[in-house]
Amino acid sequence: MTRFVSGCNLMFFLIVSCTGIACLSKQVNAETPSASQPSADAKDTMEKTLARIRFAPLWMHVPKFPREHGYAMPSSAYDMIWEPGWQEELELSVKQKAELDSIYKKAVADDRRPAEAVNILSSAENKKWRRSTQNKPTGLRDNGVGKKIEAVLTSRQLQTLKDFTFARWAVNLLYDADIRRDVGFSKQQENRLRQLAKERIARFQQESLAHGEKVWGLLTKKQKAEIPSVVKRQGPTSAIISLSWELGFSYENFIAYYPMLGESPVRERLQLSKEQDLQLQGVMDAANARMHNLRAGEQPDVEASKDDKIRVEAILTPPQLIMLNEINFRRQVVLALSSPDKRGLLGVTAKQTAALRRFDKELYEKKYRIDRKMLGKAIEIITPSQRAQLNAEIDRRKKS
Repeated sequence: MTRFVSGCNLMFFLIVSCTGIACLSKQVNAETPSASQPSADAKDTMEKTLARIRFAPLWMHVPKFPREHGYAMPSSAYDMIWEPGWQEELELSVKQKAELDSIYKKAVADDRRPAEAVNILSSAENKKWRRSTQNKPTGLRDNGVGKKIEAVLTSRQLQTLKDFTFARWAVNLLYDADIRRDVGFSKQQENRLRQLAKERIARFQQESLAHGEKVWGLLTKKQKAEIPSVVKRQGPTSAIISLSWELGFSYENFIAYYPMLGESPVRERLQLSKEQDLQLQGVMDAANARMHNLRAGEQPDVEASKDDKIRVEAILTPPQLIMLNEINFRRQVVLALSSPDKRGLLGVTAKQTAALRRFDKELYEKKYRIDRKMLGKAIEIITPSQRAQLNAEIDRRKKS
């Protein structure tokens, strides 16, 4: 079996992914420090990201309607308004759709200008621009696009969007320690939210494992024999994408060389003995402690990660290790088959492609239902007073 990404770099890639590469890409600067010497702003961003990851597995929300890859979302405050499914759900008129289309095209065009403008700024101007964007509230920044959207929608349509998005924005805000302090979020509430985040991820993991088995069963013997060479072509970025939904970028129970051990359904399938469970937990606790002590800009300890790998392989029996690698391999297979090019290399038929799409749709719908159910439970934790405070904070960020 191939290892999809070196253990020493996996968490670094996870951290970078979480900070939002799309946003960082706009801060083009000839004097940008290297990855080994991040700027003060980058360190601050990474520290905040680390704090969010340490709080609980990141809650990456599942949209109601599947989104096409590469579909720009100019307004994150009302990002679903550009989706055809939501436009039908809200019963937008032809005129409203035309007005939104005009807003969308202008916003996408304007969004490219800051990145282009930064290239011609002086060093001092560039640093000033970066500081100004760094200090803005994140998550709902839309440069006034939201106000234009509000002007197009009726009060009923707008309230429908606000009601639907409140849960996800509220949960997102509660990952911020300052927000939790400001709204008086108690330790009991924090523990309950963490518990729900873990339960949600575990349910996702179970569905992903079942999905992987269905996809594997769809392949012919010839395709199964050829797919290892196709999987080898996947790089670390693809590996992160495939892990994000399943692990939620969680520090807990994380071992760089064997991240799938972070999934409770995987550990259950391995049928660990009590002694093995305790030994593995010791390895995970040590790895977790190292990651908690890791500061922004620091690289994970390569040698320590290698030692973790050796310890894990000594704890698991040969059949368990084979099963663990097979589970990981099938996750990589699912990712490979999402690519038309790789399906072409394997000679995937039209019938098989249709089945893959059906499996993907079923998995998406299951994850969406899980996400909304767990969001509902999360909102039950919030008191009326806290809800009002969070709503006010969401509105403030929309206007920033």
